[in-house]
Amino acid sequence: MCIRDRFLALTMGCLNSPNTPPSIDDAFPAPSTIETVPYSTIEFSISASDPEDDVTYRWYVDDNLEGAGATFSYQFDSEGAHIVRGVADDGTESVARIWEVGVTIDHDALRETVASIRSLDFSKDIPFKKITREELTQNVNEEFERRAEEICLTQRILHAFNVWDGSDLLSTLKSFYAGEAWGYYDSNEDAYYYVADADTPAVVKMVTMAHELTHALQDLHYGIPTLYAGASGDDEILAIECLIEGDATYVEGRYIETLGIEERAALYRYYASQELPDYDPFISSIVLYPYSNGARFVKTLVTDGGIGYLAEVYEELPESTEQILHPEAYLAGEGAVPLEATYDTTLEKMDEDTLGEGMLRLFLNQHVPMAQARNAAEGWGGDAYAYYGSEEEYILVYVTAWDTRQDALEFFDTYASAIEAWGSDYHELDRSENTLRATNDGRFVEMEISASTVTLVIRPDNVMYGQPPAGN
Repeated sequence: MCIRDRFLALTMGCLNSPNTPPSIDDAFPAPSTIETVPYSTIEFSISASDPEDDVTYRWYVDDNLEGAGATFSYQFDSEGAHIVRGVADDGTESVARIWEVGVTIDHDALRETVASIRSLDFSKDIPFKKITREELTQNVNEEFERRAEEICLTQRILHAFNVWDGSDLLSTLKSFYAGEAWGYYDSNEDAYYYVADADTPAVVKMVTMAHELTHALQDLHYGIPTLYAGASGDDEILAIECLIEGDATYVEGRYIETLGIEERAALYRYYASQELPDYDPFISSIVLYPYSNGARFVKTLVTDGGIGYLAEVYEELPESTEQILHPEAYLAGEGAVPLEATYDTTLEKMDEDTLGEGMLRLFLNQHVPMAQARNAAEGWGGDAYAYYGSEEEYILVYVTAWDTRQDALEFFDTYASAIEAWGSDYHELDRSENTLRATNDGRFVEMEISASTVTLVIRPDNVMYGQPPAGN
């Protein structure tokens, strides 16, 4: 072999010599399986050696590059199983240390916090049960299907009041509840069901759990079904619901105050990143009513009497949304005037109930600004409605009592403005200080004041009775 051949052989031998990969000498934590709670910081580190090259480090969480360097810290903000991979790399080859991290919400700690905020004890264990979003949607749909006939009638009444366009209310409610709920407390099973969604920050579920665990406490101490047993109408039912949901919403807010900075930041980031669902604003306002207005009612009472005062409120339940909107009316025991709505017709009476100041505000706000609706509804003293007939042939009678005649006149004038805003074919047939006869948007309306009572009658303008002659 010539000198040139020997040189080439030596050179090729050096070029083809095998690389020695890094070797991990130490890793922390030592166990490869870790259990933790959301938002708890875990420190990781690896140390590797390589006889030939410098070593660099990379860190992956669930295959996403999250850091570099020999040390790494991470907070897990979602439940479930996660993989942390620390990689040592010499530029040619790499080795990795892998940890399996299980993240689970501490249900016991959450229960203790809620019990402390609410000053009530859990007299029995409330199990947490995971369900999928599909299972929750199925449960919601089944519940609404059981009430399909009732919801269909409600749709007709809302349409008669001209606050609903007549579209499928059942489908709207299904979509709203299935899309918004993260969990619910089942008083029949004394269990809390929540959606096992790995992509949702754990803090969102934790806040929902705090709300629903408050319902569990209410049920254990007061019996939620029995709270509604003595209610005499929809307005009183809504007032009780305002207490129940307002109590839970108040505790939810207090629970958020106990969270760490990182948890609250994650919560706010999540909600700031969410696109607002395209729900009907009227249905949204009705569904969310007991949460927002109930929370204000509860906060007012707790501010004055302490959290323990709520025990007395559950003994003396609010009777109307007037008392929810005006806690001083609740404290004064100001009740509603009993009324009855009747009409002399051959049509079958399909429903009769109460509306209340709260819903009256929302109904008016469909056609006049909220400030005007709020002012017109104040001074409410009681109401009743009756619905006769079918979707095509109906008579809707609505009777309201007011604290003063001036309150009645203000409501009369505001409702007259609402009728005019119903559509573009408004025809005023007769108008005086005490009466109004008009047509608009396919409806014939009669309204009359007697002392401090206002009676409203709405019916189709050309189905049962023919189109009223203009100007008469």
